[in-house]
Amino acid sequence: MRLSHFICAIAACPVVFGCSSSPEQQDEPVATATQALSCDDGNVCTTDIGTYPYCIHTNPCADTNACTNDICTPGGRLGYTCSHPYVTNGTACNDSNACTQTDTCQNGLCTGSNPVVCTPLDQCHIAGTCNTSTGVCSNPAKSNGTPCNDSNACTQTDTCQTGICSGSNPVVCTALDQCHLAGTCITSTGVCTNPFKTNGTPCDDGNPATPTDTCQNGMCVGSSP
Repeated sequence: MRLSHFICAIAACPVVFGCSSSPEQQDEPVATATQALSCDDGNVCTTDIGTYPYCIHTNPCADTNACTNDICTPGGRLGYTCSHPYVTNGTACNDSNACTQTDTCQNGLCTGSNPVVCTPLDQCHIAGTCNTSTGVCSNPAKSNGTPCNDSNACTQTDTCQTGICSGSNPVVCTALDQCHLAGTCITSTGVCTNPFKTNGTPCDDGNPATPTDTCQNGMCVGSSP
C-alpha cells in the first residue's frame, strides 16, 4: 500500500477529493492540500467567487440601485442578459441624505421628502442648515448687539452676546424722599418698591415752627415741644 493511500484511509478523505481508502486501488489519483476546487455552480446568472467551500455567488446584473429589480436571463452575447424593471413606487429606500426623513422609490429613483426643518433655537440664534450626513441642524448665533429681551424688566438694554441675551443699563432705584428708602426693582414690571423709613427717623418738614420733625409712615411730621 502506498503511503498516500494509507493517509486517505486514516483521515477518511472526503469523496469530493476523489481519493480512496481502498488499498487495492494502487493507481487511483490522490487528493493533495494544494488542489483547489472550483466554485462554479454552472449557473450563468451567478458570478462565482472564491474557492470551495468558501464560495460567493453574486448576481452579475446587480446595479446597486435599490429602486430596481435586477433580473438575469440566460442567453445573449455574454451568456446572459440583464433587465432592471422599477420596483413599486412608494417602496422604502435610503437616499443617503439624513435631512430627508421619508425616502421612497419613484420611477426607479430613490427620492427623499419630509425634509428636516431647521428653526432658531432662541431669539439670539438664527435658523441653521441641516447636515446631510447626520440630520442635525446647525445653530448659528445672531450678531453681537442684536436686540433681544431677557425677560427682566429691570434691565433697560438687552442685546445678544455670543448667542445669549444679556441685559444691561439696569433700573436704578432711589429714595422717593427723606422718609423713604431706596427700593428694589421688580423684574416683572421694572417698577421700584418704595419702602418707608422707620417711624421716628428724624427729618425736616421745612417749617421752623415745628422744631421736632420725624418720619411717620413715610411722611415727615413736625411737632413743637
